[in-house]
Order: sequence, then C-alpha cells, then structure tokens
Amino acid sequence: METFPDLRVAGIDLQSTQIEYAHHYLNTLGFDNIDLCVGDLGALVAPPGF
Repeated sequence: METFPDLRVAGIDLQSTQIEYAHHYLNTLGFDNIDLCVGDLGALVAPPGF
C-alpha cells in the first residue's frame, strides 16, 4: 500500500476463525492498516439512495 500510505482498509466476515486467520496472515505480511471484525454485511441497512 505504498501508493496510498494513509489508506485504511476494513474487512468483515461472519466467522471469527476467518478473522483470526486473516489477522495472523496480514501481520506476517507487515500490514498494520487493516481493521478486521466479525459481522454480517447482509444485516447493514443502507441509507436511501445508496
């Protein structure tokens, strides 16, 4: 992410084990600008017109 040094990325997954795996994998790659959490994107309600 050298092109966008101030970029923050969010990742969401239903399975906590996938989030744990992703945390470990991203740490081995040296990424520290990625936030991961357990959640259901299908449950989000978008504002009108989105």
